[in-house]
Amino acid sequence: MFVQFEHLKYFRAVADHKSMTRAAEALFCAQPTISQAIKSIESELGYPVIKRSGSGIELTDLGTRLYDDAGIILDDYQRWLTLAEESSLSHPVAITMTGTAPSFYVIKAINKTQQKLPDLSIDIKFKHEPDALEAQVGGRLSIQYKIPAHVGNTAEFARHHGLKLALLQKDAFSVFINAASPLADKDELELSDLLDHKLYIYQSAKRFPYIKQLEDAGISAHSQMFHENNIMVAVSLIKDAYAIRPGKIATHDPYITQGAIRRIPFKGNPFPCDLYVSYPDEKHIYESEKVFIESLMASFPSFTPIEINPQENS
Repeated sequence: MFVQFEHLKYFRAVADHKSMTRAAEALFCAQPTISQAIKSIESELGYPVIKRSGSGIELTDLGTRLYDDAGIILDDYQRWLTLAEESSLSHPVAITMTGTAPSFYVIKAINKTQQKLPDLSIDIKFKHEPDALEAQVGGRLSIQYKIPAHVGNTAEFARHHGLKLALLQKDAFSVFINAASPLADKDELELSDLLDHKLYIYQSAKRFPYIKQLEDAGISAHSQMFHENNIMVAVSLIKDAYAIRPGKIATHDPYITQGAIRRIPFKGNPFPCDLYVSYPDEKHIYESEKVFIESLMASFPSFTPIEINPQENS
């Protein structure tokens, strides 16, 4: 049995208060915890460190020497913790994002983080492969869209890699269409409305999560021509073109705010696609990453950790 730092703290509290009961009260713990700590110390050393007298608990000669040495050890330990925390606060933050739609909110969170930690380095990498589970491990912090059917697998994958998963915002795929299109005045659209228009999606059509529904409706996607960053440019220039993207987050796109493109939801919300973040759990997260996650929570009031019961997937 090894003497732990907590045991030394309990021992010094007993010496200071001359009572296990008062020591337990001062440290907000149970008296048996204090008693067990003293027994562990004495078992490890092979000699008693306290003795009971009419005035309460007193230290033995060995206990007196241990009291002084324990103070030095605990002071050094606290200094090490402070150094570790300072190092953790300066650790660079690496963020992986699938798609650029959430950029507006992520940049807000980055700005808020750097107000607290001005010298912190934050790196963003964009991946254009939706639902790439491995991306969550490589970047530690990963922001990506998920359709409901994929959330359970992603949460389990995250748990096995020391990560947590949280919902940032409920969303759904919407139509982004040229403002000059005859469809631009509609409040909502159905797939049948889009048959005579050109659809552009940024990823491979095979990876688009609702590609079967599009194909069943007779729609083919022209995905090979445009990178995601250029889709909105294409839609703004081509009158009969449109894109399907997650809707709520993209409303800050300048093409939307300037009126060149309109966002129109699908009738009945048939294509849900919600925004999630994966991040290291309590045992593995750096303090700098905690600050960023807290800033992200402020940007997304609907931030909700996804709880998963390990026994359900064992």
